[in-house]
Amino acid sequence: MKRKSTVPKTKDKDDSSAPVKKKIKKESPKKGVRKALVDSFCHAKIGKANVYVDGDVVYDVMLNQTNIGHNNNKYYLIQLLQDHVGNGFSVWFRWGRVGAPGQNKLETYSDVNMAKSSFMSKFKDKTKNDWNNRNSFVKVPGKYDLVEIDVDEEEEEEATDTRPKKVDDVPSKLEEQVKVLMNLICDVKRMEAQMAVLNYDAKKAPLGKLSKKQLQLGYESLKNISNLITEMDSNKKSKSGKKRVTENKTVSAATMKMLQEACSEFYTRIPHNFGMKLPPVIQTPQEVKEKLELLEALENIDFAMKVINKSSSENNEHPLDRNYKQLECDIKPLAPSNKTRKLVEKYIDLTHAPTHSIYKLQVLDVFEICKSKEEPRFKKELGNRMLLWHGSRLSNWMGILGKGLCIAPPEAPVNGYMFGKGIYFADACSKSANYVCATRDNDVGLLVLCEVALGELDERKHSCCKLPNEIAKGKDSVIGLGSMIPDKATWSKLDDGTVVPCGKIVKRDAPTDASNASSGMYAPGYSLLYNEYIVYDVAQVKMRYLVKTKFQFN
Repeated sequence: MKRKSTVPKTKDKDDSSAPVKKKIKKESPKKGVRKALVDSFCHAKIGKANVYVDGDVVYDVMLNQTNIGHNNNKYYLIQLLQDHVGNGFSVWFRWGRVGAPGQNKLETYSDVNMAKSSFMSKFKDKTKNDWNNRNSFVKVPGKYDLVEIDVDEEEEEEATDTRPKKVDDVPSKLEEQVKVLMNLICDVKRMEAQMAVLNYDAKKAPLGKLSKKQLQLGYESLKNISNLITEMDSNKKSKSGKKRVTENKTVSAATMKMLQEACSEFYTRIPHNFGMKLPPVIQTPQEVKEKLELLEALENIDFAMKVINKSSSENNEHPLDRNYKQLECDIKPLAPSNKTRKLVEKYIDLTHAPTHSIYKLQVLDVFEICKSKEEPRFKKELGNRMLLWHGSRLSNWMGILGKGLCIAPPEAPVNGYMFGKGIYFADACSKSANYVCATRDNDVGLLVLCEVALGELDERKHSCCKLPNEIAKGKDSVIGLGSMIPDKATWSKLDDGTVVPCGKIVKRDAPTDASNASSGMYAPGYSLLYNEYIVYDVAQVKMRYLVKTKFQFN
């Protein structure tokens, strides 16, 4: 029997256009999996009820829908709740535009079957799919989509709480510099802030909760977008010779509609918060690349959150120590007097590119790192080993140190990569530092120096996204030749023979005393300003040094 609601109802008017994602949590109480958390906006039931679980079915779902053509970017949350005391049940609904609390309604019941019926009826109404067949979910045009959320079976209910935890009760055994480093890369609030810059909505899709399948669907949507952009660009060049998609006046309305639909699908699968603004159509290769960076960041954060949230039987262990162990990566600080550290500092000073003049890099710490799985597989026999730079956002470093540098998955579009899907390095430190995306407010970043077994190099003056399929026969890696390079006169080597290209940046083929800041930095026939090195096998990479830097902006 349905009882009178304890919360004033608002009209279930689904007009707050916006896509959000719905989270479906499948938990197995048999293994003691935590229950899904009651929505934080359901104040009447916080601490008084839990999300209902029936066998391995968790009655908790977040739906999402984006339609650029209609400026829709909305979510719909449904939860079936069971009171802690008595036999009461309720169904909680909340809906609105992504990024807004939206409207809500709470229905109360004394019978669980009636509550289930209400839950399943609303799910069917919003998706045109049956709840009992959700594992075979099919997106219906004009209806909400189901965004799958991972649930860690060993995770405690409090694990999703991103508020600072007390860590002073048990002393850390880590060296102070390593402890500070771990605190930096384990900062969940910092991760959320960096994802917000990319318009990702961590409230509707908590960090680390998008399932692997959902991320794959995001890559597939992005590949579709990339293919459409390539097709449009090709058609335009055949008619006008111009390259920029946004300048293409000949694109048919039908083709643009297809692109809008593809972008709507991407935003539905990977929830974005654009506020009240119209969700933008992704129209250029650069915009595709930015979304690729978002998906890569989400994959790294997924790893980070699993490490941070993983329960431990070691109650007497500091959380940062526990996180450090799970990285399976030895991290040792180098003293300022250490000769290798001095070489790293020299490498930074000399290879800061002249066009990257809005900031300077101050070395705060240098760590020697050793990833246990990298040494056995490293293809040292290829030769031509160089110590090269790689930079990334702080939110990625738990994933990088834990998994190693990775290559984009098959689902990812190739057009977002200048030289195809590979691992990219530079010999100019600031070229890699730009990928840290530091700001005046967040001016500390990390760079890694990797020993890269380049072997035989395929030299390229222009980009080619079809690599490595079109790599020259007998070549092991690719170098995108830059117009400006480190002066070989001051190159050095590590004790093991690894080459360190630490020279002042000069114009290619210019005398070593020539000004590297003269006009016309691009050498004739070269499309890149600085070198890029790309390998297509993770076994050609071994992380050696992690450099913590402060960006000193002008």
